[in-house]
Amino acid sequence: YGALAGRTVSAPAAEGAAAGGDEASSTAAAGVFKMPELSHNLMLLVDLAENDIRAADRAQQHQRDALVTLRRDEEEAPRRATAEADKVGRLDEVLRALEDLQARGLGRVP
Repeated sequence: YGALAGRTVSAPAAEGAAAGGDEASSTAAAGVFKMPELSHNLMLLVDLAENDIRAADRAQQHQRDALVTLRRDEEEAPRRATAEADKVGRLDEVLRALEDLQARGLGRVP
């Protein structure tokens, strides 16, 4: 936006002359007049647009990262479920062995 600073705007000579006054007439005759307020406002608008673009980019990147994480979790979930089912199966076997020992009277629980 620095390119806008100090810029001048060309205008037809008739428009400047219609404004009246010697200074307006002389700048209108040259076909150029300075508009620092317009340049400043344009720079502010460019800054706001850049900030909006950056915020949207950050949000989009966050969404991409979340999607990658969710896809990875989706791929790993069946493996984790199988591992947990194996653990449950082993615990069931241990429980049955303990119940069998208790039934024989060898594994008394105090």
